[in-house]
Amino acid sequence: MKFNKKTLVISFLIGIMVFTSGVFAGAGSEDIKASLNHMLKIKVNGVDFVPKDTDGSILAPITYKGRNYLPVIALSEALKVPVEFDSKTNTVLLGKIVKDPENLGQKTKLGDLYSSQRYSTSSTYIQLARDKEALTMYGKTYSHGLISKEVTNNQYMIHSLKFNLDGKYTKLTFKAGLIGEGKNVNMRILDYSVNKDDGIDITSKVLTQKEGMEEFEIDVTGIKVLGVGVSDPANKGQKDYKLLIAEPVLQ
Repeated sequence: MKFNKKTLVISFLIGIMVFTSGVFAGAGSEDIKASLNHMLKIKVNGVDFVPKDTDGSILAPITYKGRNYLPVIALSEALKVPVEFDSKTNTVLLGKIVKDPENLGQKTKLGDLYSSQRYSTSSTYIQLARDKEALTMYGKTYSHGLISKEVTNNQYMIHSLKFNLDGKYTKLTFKAGLIGEGKNVNMRILDYSVNKDDGIDITSKVLTQKEGMEEFEIDVTGIKVLGVGVSDPANKGQKDYKLLIAEPVLQ
């Protein structure tokens, strides 16, 4: 989003902080000489915007070395982006708040969070892949994954495995591929957080035989119970194929 032709730098200025032209006290701070720019106009989506503090008082932007700094708390309200301040780490948090920030960047194997299954009475529908043969696809052997070899003749019956995420993760990544001449199977990633019986599709992709694996990155922010399953888009039942979801990892 562009605000006129000047470069706007969003500084981390919380609403309780007082704008001055002199000193900000505190460890790690630096004395500067800046100006409150009462002449700078701001538009958000074509509409005039006046930054205000939580008490309604007007907050003028600061101009420092040719750059304009806006108060985060006012700008976040204008752009409908949530903002919080973590006093323990002295960090401004914009946008989605990660519940467990110390785990941010760490990776967890999806299979480690397995809890139950849905319509998977046969081990050939979908299961955790545990041996080298099951984990090999297109000449490469993966370290872990999920495998399917059969779907029933009901496109509305989703054979799936469930995993307890507890809302701790934001991203699921994996590779997927299918071997089977003339076969096509619908791979489904579902959210079972609200209804434990009927999941809501997050991603639905019909896989066919190709030379190589497809890469996927799925947003799982806030999901408590995740489902990974398969169904038959042709509604006729299919066997004699191999679908591998390789190395599904959560972050």
